[in-house]
Amino acid sequence: MDCCYCQKEIKKKDTKYESKQKGIEGTYHWNCFVKVTKEANRLGSQKLENNIQSTGNMHVNTPIDMFS
Repeated sequence: MDCCYCQKEIKKKDTKYESKQKGIEGTYHWNCFVKVTKEANRLGSQKLENNIQSTGNMHVNTPIDMFS
């Protein structure tokens, strides 16, 4: 099985994580999952900040697609 982030094989000795979180579903090395989560949070924060700046509205009415 390959990691969704680095595309390298996940070996039996590796710590892996199975994510079911929308936008980042898949199997990752633990360290790769941490990187993906940080990046997704950063991108989500940017989109929310851009929405606030453009509309003055703090609420996002549509789901944030982290990788669009």
